[in-house]
Amino acid sequence: RNENIVLLGPSGVGKTHLAIAMGYEAVRAGIKVRFTTAADLLLQLSTEQRQGRYKTTLQRGVMAPRLLIIDEI
Repeated sequence: RNENIVLLGPSGVGKTHLAIAMGYEAVRAGIKVRFTTAADLLLQLSTEQRQGRYKTTLQRGVMAPRLLIIDEI
């Protein structure tokens, strides 16, 4: 079962801190986690697409982790 959590609020209220804490606890529980920013993820995917590795990167970097945390959306 897949679920999403969206943290909304003004700058400086602790959204990133809470996301990192959730990721940390997931790692402690043995869950594969990836933390990235939206800008970094889009840059990586566009670079990999130009180099013909988009599908592999999407599979490994986005689909493989059980918990994907995307910050600064």
